[in-house]
Amino acid sequence: MEFAEFDLDRSTARAWSQFQARLADHVVAMTGDDVLIIEADSSHDDDAAAAPYVQFAAWGDDKIRGEVSSNEYLAERFTLDAAATSRLQSLGWSAPSHGRDDEPDNGSANFYFDSTRDAADKLAVMAVQALRGVFGVAHPAFLSARNLGEGAAAPELGIPSPVVESAEQHEPLAVVPDDVDHLRTLVDEALEPMFGHGPNHDADGDIPVVAGSALLFVRVLEDAPAVEMFSTVVRDVTDLDEAAAAVAELNNGIRLIKFLLVDHVIIAVAHVPAMPFAPQQLRSVLDYMSRVADGIDDGLATRVGGRPAFEDQRADRSGSAVADEAAELPAELQTLLHLDADGESPVDPDLAASVCNYDRDLVLKLLKISSDEEINWRKSHDEAAITGERDEAAVCEGEAAAWAKTVETLRGALRVIVERNRR
Repeated sequence: MEFAEFDLDRSTARAWSQFQARLADHVVAMTGDDVLIIEADSSHDDDAAAAPYVQFAAWGDDKIRGEVSSNEYLAERFTLDAAATSRLQSLGWSAPSHGRDDEPDNGSANFYFDSTRDAADKLAVMAVQALRGVFGVAHPAFLSARNLGEGAAAPELGIPSPVVESAEQHEPLAVVPDDVDHLRTLVDEALEPMFGHGPNHDADGDIPVVAGSALLFVRVLEDAPAVEMFSTVVRDVTDLDEAAAAVAELNNGIRLIKFLLVDHVIIAVAHVPAMPFAPQQLRSVLDYMSRVADGIDDGLATRVGGRPAFEDQRADRSGSAVADEAAELPAELQTLLHLDADGESPVDPDLAASVCNYDRDLVLKLLKISSDEEINWRKSHDEAAITGERDEAAVCEGEAAAWAKTVETLRGALRVIVERNRR
């Protein structure tokens, strides 16, 4: 079974790509005194301080101002350091021109960028890179958006809205599971927004999650109301004394995660209580552990004379491997692309499943290729948008959108196959 089926990085990249495209479409359509605010979901006690946010305001005949929250408004735990400030300015945001309580000028107490509406694409790239790259928002699912103004409708950005939210869209803060099977269902539902589909399970019933250079597993415990996450971080350890010292340091310095040295392997384990079960808590701990495991494995392996546990699979997922794979597209994928050559109507999921001979593994392989293509074209688009190459950005946007459409077609085909096998 291919680990790429469970790739959190790929799923997250697609989610940000889709959110960014919707944001650009929304901003370019703003008129009059429209205002859009997008805020990172967070709980803090100080009502006068804010979680990270970006906001957009239309003004004049064709003008848009974008702003990123500065230290004048941010809660203390979100304070920007010099490196983060420099990063924002390198993206194109102008530094705040005055303080929160100073006399206003033509600038802002926030980081800001003024443009015409036809630069909305660039502004969306800048906003997403600020939220994701500077403030570390893990996924668009952790954002909320609202429009301001009389009669303002909820923004259609694919993220929750605190102003207008239907009962169907609302996720309960916590649920008391009936039994182990019910808890497994709740875990699958909680992770679906991160994967873009229901998570797959390996032969042991665990959910594998690829996070950069790390591989994690999520499982529901049979003998306790809890969800366990674990990852083999380093294997083939040769310096056991140094490994013991490193594990002790990690356990003293990193919260929530327990590190263990077992034989010649270093393992990371975390437990999330599930009585009651809180979906947001599970996602937050998984994101935290993914970043920790991905961030320490290389340095830790060098220190203890071992190897990153996911080294072999990571090599298979390198950029050159992706490029080689995409250079000669499988015949089934070429067929689907030809069927949708006009771009007018999507390929019927039943037809797509038939083209793939109702082969689940083949569809998953084509999904991986198509997702990688979409992500790579989106990256090229972002680079062109930031540098002001609008024609190049438009070409890349078209390619990214086409591959995104192919991904959705393949997902439809996968659902057809799963339902067919179930029957």
